[in-house]
Amino acid sequence: MITAQEFRNQYLGKAIDVDGAYGAQCVDLFKQVCYLAGMKPFALGGSGYAEEIVKRYQPLGLNAYFTLVSLSNAQYGDWIVWSKGSHDCPDSHVAMFIRMDGVNRVMAFGQNQFGKAYGNEGSISTHGIIGVLHFKAWSIQSTRKTNEELAQEVIEGLWGNGSERKSRLISAGYDYDAIQAIVNQKINDNVSKLSKTIDQLADEVILGKWGNGKNRISRLKKAGYSPSTIQIRVNQKLK
Repeated sequence: MITAQEFRNQYLGKAIDVDGAYGAQCVDLFKQVCYLAGMKPFALGGSGYAEEIVKRYQPLGLNAYFTLVSLSNAQYGDWIVWSKGSHDCPDSHVAMFIRMDGVNRVMAFGQNQFGKAYGNEGSISTHGIIGVLHFKAWSIQSTRKTNEELAQEVIEGLWGNGSERKSRLISAGYDYDAIQAIVNQKINDNVSKLSKTIDQLADEVILGKWGNGKNRISRLKKAGYSPSTIQIRVNQKLK
């Protein structure tokens, strides 16, 4: 089974009509992920609208492939269902959860949303959400990185700069603001460390706060200091 990210990448900008009814609808994207997991082709029944995914959850056999969870526990790759009459989805809707977008909105990947038939992403109001389905088959945990890991990669320049960095992180399903906050904190912490004088660092070395031998050299280098310069001052203080 492909990952949630691979699914998103595969269908972003593409229109898919798996049931041959009414063109590319939001339910077609949802059905496609069900079929990838091994479900046989099915009709929603009832009104035929996306809200039937929740209303007929068990009769459709979706409980074998999904687990109903709360929005507060939603993970990247879960599927959100809106009822008819909701603020941004008057005819009901289903889309893949990317992340929260503020307090009362979610970023979602779906079809037939924002006036576009093809797969696209955007911010949708949480008003009218009647269910969040966690897809059991996704293999996303081993491929998802923590915000701490991503912040370090950003500092190392692996995600580009400025608007490019923001676009790439968001497109990959990550929370740009949370990651950037960690980046800023790491940079501020490093600046604070680098504000120490050679005398202060030499005193810390003498007190054993930086370890000994190669370990000390490695730690000082990683912190952005010159081990040789500090060692000279240590030697002077110990005379």
